[in-house]
Amino acid sequence: MVIEANEANELAVVPLSSSDGNNKTPLPDYQQGQSYFKHFVEIEDDEGEPIVIGEKFRENHPNMDVSRDDVNFIKDTVFNHSKPMQANRKKMDKFRGKKKPQD
Repeated sequence: MVIEANEANELAVVPLSSSDGNNKTPLPDYQQGQSYFKHFVEIEDDEGEPIVIGEKFRENHPNMDVSRDDVNFIKDTVFNHSKPMQANRKKMDKFRGKKKPQD
């Protein structure tokens, strides 16, 4: 599920799942409550390349879109209420092109 896109059409995504488990939260208003999202933000594919729409990442049909409220809930969870929230924030800083301050 896309949570943000940049000017280069690269995507920051949070993986969805149909099974419950550790570091997953249900989405009660999506897919009749049978979907969960993982608490991890991904900005690169399995080869270390930026995620873009193409062979590895396809757009859902519009009737499968996640609501704006659910997107806001997911973002709040992964950035403020999950074990990997610090790592997620660092990934988004990298995604947005922010550099770490130099000492």
